[in-house]
Amino acid sequence: EKKRTPVVLIPGMWHGTWYFQALQQLLSEQGFDSYILELRPGRLVFASDHLQMIQATLQSLSLKNVVLLGHSQGGILVQ
Repeated sequence: EKKRTPVVLIPGMWHGTWYFQALQQLLSEQGFDSYILELRPGRLVFASDHLQMIQATLQSLSLKNVVLLGHSQGGILVQ
């Protein structure tokens, strides 16, 4: 059986992992591995900080060739 591409979900700035939990369940039911990353809120957190965190997390999980799906600010970051 062919392994499906992992999906990384990135909610908006003021959302948490809860935002994508229902979608994560649906993905799991269809055989997808998925991960939800949570952005660190704050007035002095820059997009570059978030991008570094996303990259470091993908590397620490040894994830390559993933589907990135973001909502709100998470969507801006994955473009």
